[in-house]
Amino acid sequence: MAKRLTASDKWEDPWFRRLPPDLKLFWVYLLDKCTHAGIFIPDMELAEFYIGKKLDANLIRKVLKGRLVECEDGKWFIPKYIHFQYKKLNPANVAHKGVIETLQHYGLVDDNLQVIEAPLKLLQSSFKAPKDKDKIKAKASDKEKV
Repeated sequence: MAKRLTASDKWEDPWFRRLPPDLKLFWVYLLDKCTHAGIFIPDMELAEFYIGKKLDANLIRKVLKGRLVECEDGKWFIPKYIHFQYKKLNPANVAHKGVIETLQHYGLVDDNLQVIEAPLKLLQSSFKAPKDKDKIKAKASDKEKV
């Protein structure tokens, strides 16, 4: 079981304070279930099971915009997670090596091991993407049949 730092002052943060209870739980769930590198594999069905309530994907998209980015493979990255958990990544620190390798794999850090946010696309379309991709695949397969 991973042990992580948590910000006890999040309850005073106006952004967090204004969230409805189910989104507060989702945010805490997200931070607890992401990898040691701040990468989360979206599974809304499991999140809903643990939270005990149906989640509104459109509302999540709107609320997390700017706090969460989507990698090309659909996984989510929490940029502030790295600074909060590790302050500064150090390649000489054995505990940081796996984090650094993961972030480098996704192109999320520069040569100075600073988190890069700009090249990533924002979470705006992550819930729609599979449906759109499925439609494109279906159209392509229909054309092949003709």
